[in-house]
Amino acid sequence: MYSFIPAWYSGRGMVRPASFWASYSDGMEFDDTVNQLRIFSMAGEETELLLLGCVPDLRHFLHRQGIEDTSVWSAFDVIQNIRLHAPGLLSYRDFHWSKEIEWFNTPFMTAGFVGDELLVKVYYGIGGHTVRLEWFDNNVIFRSSEIDDRGFISYRTHYENGQAVRRVYFSDRFEPRITEDLITGRVDVCPEAAGCFASESYPGIGDLVEEVLRSHLQSGGDDNPREIIAAYDERHNSLVLRAANGVRLSSSVFSQRNHAESIPQGDPFTASSAAVVTDTEDLAEKVRSVCPEKADAVMDISPYDARLSPGASGNIRELKLLFFVNDWGDLSWRNRIEEILRFMCTSPNTMLTLGLGRGCAGMVDSQMAQRELSAIMERLGIDFAFEQPKNGVVIENEDEPEVQERIFIRHCNGEMEIMELMSDHRLVIDVSPEPDLYLQIASVSACIPMILSSESRYVSHRENGWVLSSEKDLTGALHY
Repeated sequence: MYSFIPAWYSGRGMVRPASFWASYSDGMEFDDTVNQLRIFSMAGEETELLLLGCVPDLRHFLHRQGIEDTSVWSAFDVIQNIRLHAPGLLSYRDFHWSKEIEWFNTPFMTAGFVGDELLVKVYYGIGGHTVRLEWFDNNVIFRSSEIDDRGFISYRTHYENGQAVRRVYFSDRFEPRITEDLITGRVDVCPEAAGCFASESYPGIGDLVEEVLRSHLQSGGDDNPREIIAAYDERHNSLVLRAANGVRLSSSVFSQRNHAESIPQGDPFTASSAAVVTDTEDLAEKVRSVCPEKADAVMDISPYDARLSPGASGNIRELKLLFFVNDWGDLSWRNRIEEILRFMCTSPNTMLTLGLGRGCAGMVDSQMAQRELSAIMERLGIDFAFEQPKNGVVIENEDEPEVQERIFIRHCNGEMEIMELMSDHRLVIDVSPEPDLYLQIASVSACIPMILSSESRYVSHRENGWVLSSEKDLTGALHY
């Protein structure tokens, strides 16, 4: 059996709060553990996820990543004595509220007021379910509750003067299990859980996680030998080494999580690993330099997203281009757009999709982007039709010729939006100084060539794409 330990944490603690739907685009969820789980599962290997952190929306996360069938052992499920497995719902309306409270809905949350005083804020996850409630006194937060996607309060955080100072973790029957001091790190076992652990207090949450992890690994027996593949992360490296003593261990170093300078000379975690997997050659060289004795055990393997497969673009007559913009303030992309618009004048089957990346979120909407493109086309003496809204009733006039829509605008804030665009686009263009990582992974996974302005480990010039640093003419790359 292959057991995977991910690094799904937020900040320096061992919790990862649920993603709010309004801020889902803030980062890339896809990582090395997700990639490896898919690959091993597709190969028919028996896999297990060893989750060391507290992830209340785990089921939704696994579903988004297409690995919802993965067997999961959770350290915090053991600590919190959680026995539920199936998803469930706990709405803010299931709580008892004052009769005087009034609810106000915004595009981002629901707020409850008593008179003019804010009492509570309710936040929703990507699936529309309640994930977090925050209570206020004189507009200052004093308590918050994180909702598990199985339908109960996972933990409650207490605040003093707006600063988080204490966190209480609950069972699925709302029984307090442990209390974590967020200032000192000390963990105390609650009276309701007395006798369930080896000690009544711990210096830090990692010590308790190490205890339950060691117990789990020792209970496996020798009939089904286990190999652990652990994400390299300073928040759990030491405890994994101690708890997994005697178990074959491999480590995974991921460029979006680990920087070369964060791996110290003679690093014990990599030195104790039977194999080390990295996703870039730079990280591979760094590991070889800090642990020369492991040089032959270091492998550089590019990740790819197994949710994607070659799309239908090869069966579509039109040439659909996806031009990705992540920095609206960078004026250089406008010059490249001009080249594409001129190319479209000589290629009537070419269509352009302007993809607005997460760097544009909250700054640029579709109307603003359309006005900018319209101004560029007016300056060039070009008039291509934009996609028309599909909502409402469209009355067609048979006397007027049908107008071909050739320019589309899409928001690419998250992985799901990018994946959707991969199905019918034949070419992806990203001329930013640092091309979007997941856009490259998705393009390679869907076998769609890319045009970049700088070298990339995912795109090889004239093989699976075109690097404009070698050939400055974008039009020539489009013809190629």
